[in-house]
Amino acid sequence: MVCALATKKEESLELNDLEARLSSLKEGFLHLAEKDEEAFTAVMAAYRLPREDERRRPAIEGALLDAAEVPLKVASDGVSLLSLLVVLVPLGTRQSVSDVGGRCDHGEGSDRSGPPQRADQPRLYEGQRDNRSSDATSR
Repeated sequence: MVCALATKKEESLELNDLEARLSSLKEGFLHLAEKDEEAFTAVMAAYRLPREDERRRPAIEGALLDAAEVPLKVASDGVSLLSLLVVLVPLGTRQSVSDVGGRCDHGEGSDRSGPPQRADQPRLYEGQRDNRSSDATSR
């Protein structure tokens, strides 16, 4: 959304490249969701094998190892996503930049969602609002 709004205002090769890379990551995350479902199905199938079956233990171990690869890839791609969002902040429109900042803070769409920012976390952009004190009083 931020790329689309900024591109409407001013065409930029950098924005077009960011939009393509972000779109690719989005497709990758959707594919990972499918892979996670497949991995879960394999783990459950392994646990359903009879306890006496000598193939059960290796099947469970293999399925669990395969299932662990998906969250590792999600984490890796999440780091890539955050690095792209930080690049996007100065390129976005003033009205849409808060969406990027919220996603950088918590991995979600709102700067009020998720846990409050820790005191040792750096600011991602100059105008980022400090909502630690308001979170503490509102809870």
